[in-house]
Amino acid sequence: MLHLAAEVLVQIFRAATFEHIHLPIGEDVPSQPHVVLTISHVCRTWRDIILNVPSLWDVIHTGCSAQLVSACLERSHSIPLRVRIEVPGFDAIPWFLDLVPSFTHRIRDMCIGRADDCADRIASVESIVRVLNKPAPKLERLTIDVRPPNLFTMPIIFSSSTPSLKVISLNQVRWNEGNTFRGLTHLTLATVERCICAHLYETLIHSPGLERLELDGVTPQYPDTVSDIRIVLSRLRHLEIQNIYWSSLCTFLSHIDIPSRCTFICPYLESPVNLPDRMLMSCLPEDISLIRPLHRSTKLAVGLPNALLLCGGNEDSGSAFEVVSGWPLVASSGHFFEQTLLSLIHHFPLDDVQELWLGPLPFRAASTHSSLETWRRTFQGIPRLRTLVLLPGIHVSDVLNAFHPDDPCQWALLPDLMHVRIVYNRFGSVLPWSALEGFLEARRDAGFPLQSLRIQDLFGRMNKLSGCVDGILQHETGKNFGPKFELTGWNFSLYNNILEHEAAY
Repeated sequence: MLHLAAEVLVQIFRAATFEHIHLPIGEDVPSQPHVVLTISHVCRTWRDIILNVPSLWDVIHTGCSAQLVSACLERSHSIPLRVRIEVPGFDAIPWFLDLVPSFTHRIRDMCIGRADDCADRIASVESIVRVLNKPAPKLERLTIDVRPPNLFTMPIIFSSSTPSLKVISLNQVRWNEGNTFRGLTHLTLATVERCICAHLYETLIHSPGLERLELDGVTPQYPDTVSDIRIVLSRLRHLEIQNIYWSSLCTFLSHIDIPSRCTFICPYLESPVNLPDRMLMSCLPEDISLIRPLHRSTKLAVGLPNALLLCGGNEDSGSAFEVVSGWPLVASSGHFFEQTLLSLIHHFPLDDVQELWLGPLPFRAASTHSSLETWRRTFQGIPRLRTLVLLPGIHVSDVLNAFHPDDPCQWALLPDLMHVRIVYNRFGSVLPWSALEGFLEARRDAGFPLQSLRIQDLFGRMNKLSGCVDGILQHETGKNFGPKFELTGWNFSLYNNILEHEAAY
C-alpha cells in the first residue's frame, strides 16, 4: 500500500466516504455525511494523506458536529466547498448559521434539503437564507428542495452576485425579482400549486447556453414592457413542462426557438372540461402547430381513451415528445379524433413518418363516409409509412375501406407499407376477415404486397385460424403480448401505461 500514489488513495477514500453527496434530490441521504472506515492499523502515509489532502475535507453537512465542521473548514484550506443543509426544527443549528457567512465565498455546490421531522419548514428555511447575504463567486449549483406546504418567497441571496452559477433547482420556491440569474445551463422550477413566474423570460434571455429546462406548476409571465420576444436556446436538449394551462403553454412556446434535437415532454395539459367540441376543433390547429418537435418525426402515436395523447420522435435526431391534452374525447362520435388527424396532416410535414400508431380510443359507433375521407387524407399526408398499428377503438373496416377496390388509384396509397399490426380487446369490433383478405390480395396484385400481418387478440374473442392469410399472418392470443411503443433511449411511460391498461381490461 505504501507504493500507491497519493492521488490513488484519495480517490479510494472519496469513493468510500462521499459518494452519497451526489445523490439526486429526493433520495434518502445518510444522517452522517462522513463514513468511518474501520481498519486495524493506519500507517503514517495514510494518516498524512487523510489529514493533509484538502479535497477530502470539502464537504460541509449540518448532520456533522460543530467540531467536525470546523475541522473540515480548516483542513480544506481554500478549495471550493460542497454544502448540504438539511432543514431541521426552527433555530436548531444556530452555531452552523453563524459559520455560514465566513465560508460563503468558497461554496461551489449548495443544497438546502428537507428533514422529515421538521415541523416548521418555512421558518427554518427563512433562518437559513437570511445568512446567505454575501457574494458567492464560486457557486455553480444551487438546490432548494424544502417543500413547505405553501410557496416560500426567496429573498435576495448572495447579494445577487453568483457569476459562476450554472444549475438551479427550486421546489416550492418563488424567487425575488432582485435575484438575477444569468448564464444558466440547467433550470428546474416546481410548485405544488400553480404560480406565476415573472422573471423566467429574463433569465432565459440571459441564458443562451441553457441545456435543460423543467417547469412543473410554473406559469411564465410575459413582460408587458416588451412587445415581442424571441428566445433562441440553440443548446437546449431537454424541455419538460407539467401542470400548466394550455393557453399559457402556447404563449410560452411561441416565443422560444426549440432546436430539432430537443426532447420535449408535456405529460399534462389542462383545458376547461366543459369546452364544447366545436370550439376544440376551431382552436386545435393553431395550438398544436406550436409543438415544433413534431417536425421530422419518424414515429407517431395518436390516441388515448377519454383524452388526446400525441407522442413520437426521431431516433436519428434524438428528438422525442409526449403530450396529453387533457381534453375529453366524445365517446359517441369520432369527430375530435378525426379533426386531430386532419390538423396534423395540414400543419406538419409528416413526410418522414414511417411508423404510425392509432388508438386506443373509447368505444364508439361505426364511422360514416366522412371518416373514409379522413383516412384517405391521412395516408396521403404520410406517403413513406412502412408500419401501421391499429389499436382498440380503431375500426379496421374503416381503414380498409380507404383503399377502395373499385378505384385502382387508391391502391397506390402507402406504397412503402410493409407491416400491419392489429390489436383489440374484448370490446373491439369483430375483425372483417373477408375484407382483410381482399385488402391483402388487392395490394399484392397492385404490386404493393405486405411482408407481415400481426393480429393480437388480447382476450381470445376469435377462433384460432386454421390457415394463414396470404402466408404472412401471425396470430397471437393473450394479454401478455400487449404492444409497446418504443424509441431508442426513450420511455413513453404515459402511452405505454395506457396500452398495458387496455391489455388488462
